Amino acid sequence: MRNLQTDSAHRRPSDPEFYIPRLHELLLVSFCLLVRSIVDRVLVRITLPVYNKVFKDYINGSVSPCLQGKKGEALVEETERRWSDHKVMTRWLIRFFHYLDRYFVPKRNVPPLQESALLCFYDLLFGEFSDQTRDAVLSLIDREREGEDIDRVLVKNIVSIYVDVGQG
Repeated sequence: MRNLQTDSAHRRPSDPEFYIPRLHELLLVSFCLLVRSIVDRVLVRITLPVYNKVFKDYINGSVSPCLQGKKGEALVEETERRWSDHKVMTRWLIRFFHYLDRYFVPKRNVPPLQESALLCFYDLLFGEFSDQTRDAVLSLIDREREGEDIDRVLVKNIVSIYVDVGQG
């Protein structure tokens, strides 16, 4: 039996046996890089729009209709409840798309998924209900100043929505 170390040491670059393992290795690396590049492009082109569409559909289909027609404290309570649900959904989707958020968002110079989710809620709901919500919160604060008991946690949570989206 021949010694493999001495056999490979005696191979010359002109021998075809010298190039076959190296060629196989290069082809495998090239194929892996190609597949990763394709998967990366598909993930970014498909997943980011789907991620944003999930939030838009949820807000337009579930949240906005629940807030329609509500006024005053009922609007504030419903907004707070929907914001809490939105944050839970955002947390789970960010965990699900962690790979996307970590590797693709910085490369593509797009907003992080957390920021996209917050802005989606703010743009779609607070654009429509911002004045009504603000007036309702100010009304609650005025009622407290007049001596009535109000739900301070509710006011604090609504104010935190503005802080979370950077408007506070």
